Amino acid sequence: MKKTHKKIEKALVQQLTAACETLLDSSKGFCWLTHHVNFNTFPDSLRVICVYESDDDINQINISQVQQIIAENLESIDIRLKNRNRQILFESEENCTRVSDGIWRLHIDGFLLNRLL
Repeated sequence: MKKTHKKIEKALVQQLTAACETLLDSSKGFCWLTHHVNFNTFPDSLRVICVYESDDDINQINISQVQQIIAENLESIDIRLKNRNRQILFESEENCTRVSDGIWRLHIDGFLLNRLL
């Protein structure tokens, strides 16, 4: 990883951690988030995955509000998402258990692949 990529990654982690803390306090059923990025096509390749306890939790949240929280944190470090609906994704612990036996590494790989095609 290039030195500039390491700096961007560190800033991403800091701001996504801040967004995560906000969402833990303000979004019912929110558990955690993670991200995936290919620095060769950054920032278009950035995907943030928000994980909720259940599919029902995802269906009941205000998605645009969650997207706004994440986008504002990223904008504070001059990262602008071109397409929030494509770059901020939602998944549930419930679905990971159902589809991937609760193995998140496998689940996220398949989840991202399905959304990138």
